Amino acid sequence: HQLVERLKIKKESISIANKDRILPFTGSMAELFKILGVPDADINEDLKKILGRYKEAFILMGEVGNRIVCICILFSKRKGFTGEDNFKIIRFLATVLNTFLNLKYSFAKTKKEEKRNFVMLKILSSLSFNEDLTSFLKKAFEELKTIWGENLESLGYGFPKEDFVEATVINKEGVSFYKFPVKVGIMGRAIENSRVEIASDVSKDPDYFKVSNTIRSEIIIPIFIENKLYSVIEVGFNKEYIVGEEDRPFFEEIGRIIALSMSNLNLYRNLKESYLETIITLVNTIELKDPYTKEHSQRVASLSLLIAEKMGLSDERKEKLMYASLLHDIGKIAVKGSILNKNGSLTEEEYEEVKKHTILGATLVKGISYLRGVSDIIRHHHERWDGKGYPDGLKNGEICLEARILAVADSFDAMISDRPYRKAFSFEHALNEIKKNIGTQFAPDVAKVFLSIPLEEIKKAVKTQPFLPLFKKYLS
Repeated sequence: HQLVERLKIKKESISIANKDRILPFTGSMAELFKILGVPDADINEDLKKILGRYKEAFILMGEVGNRIVCICILFSKRKGFTGEDNFKIIRFLATVLNTFLNLKYSFAKTKKEEKRNFVMLKILSSLSFNEDLTSFLKKAFEELKTIWGENLESLGYGFPKEDFVEATVINKEGVSFYKFPVKVGIMGRAIENSRVEIASDVSKDPDYFKVSNTIRSEIIIPIFIENKLYSVIEVGFNKEYIVGEEDRPFFEEIGRIIALSMSNLNLYRNLKESYLETIITLVNTIELKDPYTKEHSQRVASLSLLIAEKMGLSDERKEKLMYASLLHDIGKIAVKGSILNKNGSLTEEEYEEVKKHTILGATLVKGISYLRGVSDIIRHHHERWDGKGYPDGLKNGEICLEARILAVADSFDAMISDRPYRKAFSFEHALNEIKKNIGTQFAPDVAKVFLSIPLEEIKKAVKTQPFLPLFKKYLS
């Protein structure tokens, strides 16, 4: 703020900024400083030298009441920094910045307003880049209770799909799930009018669509992202006239904060989906070396996830297992195609070469931040329960559960697939081999669960086409 005052930056100085209060800039950063009103005398040679390192920048304006109170500049040495992909993230950051500033510096006329601003700040500050929406709204529910106490009955959200909204409702008892018609009730009115709708007494509202015996007052907040209806928020109270028209600005701001959370999760989800698509493309490219293993990794991932579901693994562990399964053979990129496609038994030297793929695969993914925890699963998917596997000769519980699952899925799919030196075995033969090797090659806990799965489910897992929609469901 002091910098802004000192430089006397006026809105006209950055009038080319768009409605999101963001200016993407490419060119001389020294010139940028002049545009922003920095006196020539302050742009000395040392500063020019520092600024000369950077190629592009985003300038964010922080405004309160149409007055710029701060600026934030993000510099980059990389060309393309101000492209559309980054612009989406920067737009989110700018919205957070301005929401925070307006809550922080807006003048609260009463203690009531002051408390509400504080609650909104706490909800805003609880935003997390990768937290699921229900967890975020549980926190919001608890913060809203500091204002309305036990009169706050519920906080729900839903996503319109054709004629219905599939809703998740948070209340004192926990989380419940419902399905409502979109175009009826106060919700239908809020969507049609594109505004917050307030029913101070639902019994006197002709549009009220009864879904609970305890709701006496209700607020519906439609959430629009990029001018499209994205979600609907419901706030319910168990007392009449506890909310009214004077509460509209507060709930409009709450709606903006929840929209931020949803935009944030969208960005994060899109980013994770891009990672997943990139990994599948990479795996498909590697498998071109060996036509006999086409889609092997995707089938193994599908089988691994089926076993993980039956064993009750957490969402986070299932996601790591999925990535490990997709990438378990990535180390074979360094193995000669003549060895992988050999029509006959491998020599001892060739077998030692193949065995290296576990170590190389683990090494390749170890430094990738979003694949944290995947490296060990890949390294140990050829370990055996009796300790006779490779590369480290681990046995029994020394092998992590995910690697034990992957070992069963990998072996099963290998048996039911054609190889250069043999035809595929039947499903029944492969299942029998798993059974015969319980306690030697395979972990008893995993193998027994796998053998308990109905054959039709196993067949469905390996014949799922395409696999990508299935895998996207496991992105946490």
